[in-house]
Amino acid sequence: MRNRPYPFYQWDQADNIWALLELAAKKYGDKDAYIFKKGKTLHRRSFSDVHREAHALAAYFRGKGIRGSKIAILGENTSIAA
Repeated sequence: MRNRPYPFYQWDQADNIWALLELAAKKYGDKDAYIFKKGKTLHRRSFSDVHREAHALAAYFRGKGIRGSKIAILGENTSIAA
C-alpha cells in the first residue's frame, strides 16, 4: 500500500485549560460533553455546563485559599451504554 497524502485539518488552539473550556463552550454550547448514570437515571452535561461548573469549582478553591497549588480530581473510569 502506498502512502497517500492526507488532508490537513484546521483546529482551534488553546494555550491553557481555561481557553480550551471557553472554546468548547462557544463552539459546542448545548451539545453533550459527557453523560453519566446515577442510579437508573442518565444525566447529561453540555459543554456550557462544564465551562460553568469549572469556573464554580475554581471560585470554591479560591474561596478556601487554595491558589498556586496543584490539585487532582479523581473518579471512577467507566462507560455506559445509553
